[in-house]
Formats: sequence, structure tokens, C-alpha cells
Amino acid sequence: MTEDQKVIRRYYKEGIVDVSTDKVVVPDGYPDKIIMKESGQIEFRRTFFYKFGKTTEDFASRIIDDLDKIGYKANVMLGQEVYKSWPAESYWQVIVEVLRMHPIFLS
Repeated sequence: MTEDQKVIRRYYKEGIVDVSTDKVVVPDGYPDKIIMKESGQIEFRRTFFYKFGKTTEDFASRIIDDLDKIGYKANVMLGQEVYKSWPAESYWQVIVEVLRMHPIFLS
């Protein structure tokens, strides 16, 4: 797991302290599952039973905004809805590639 992946995993588990303001920054995307890939890409999943008008694009946008809050820029490599018949869980899947970071946000 890369150092960036460790920071992002910690961010989604407990938040990260912004050293410039000494406040904890927490995400809004709330993925159910985060998979760190050896290639450096990160997969985010969010399960749903009803979509309530939400889309894969909405979920991807929240993930990108979350990463931007802690100084990471990322490209969405894949965004899709994976539909499974009940009782299996359907989910939105977003795979991102981190492009750069601003270390001022690290505690």
C-alpha cells in the first residue's frame, strides 16, 4: 500500500487534522468499502437498495470532492453501477487514480 493510500484510508476511517487550522477534516462521501489496488488506484463502493434519484456520477463527485478537501487531485478511471438481484447488494463503484497531493494537510 502506498503512503497516499494509507493517508486516504485513514481519512475515511477517522478524519485528518489540517495542520494549518488544527481542525479535523472529515469526508462526505461515506463509501461502504475501500479497496487499495497494487497499481496505486483506489476503488470506492457504496451499496444501495433504492437509489432515491442518486447516480454513479453523484457518488464519484462526492469522492473527488472529499479527496480535494485534503489536497489530493484524482481522475475517475471507472464509474459504474453494479446491479445484483435481491438478496445480493447492488453498489456504485468508482475507481480513481491519485494525481498529486499537497502535504500541508497531513498531520
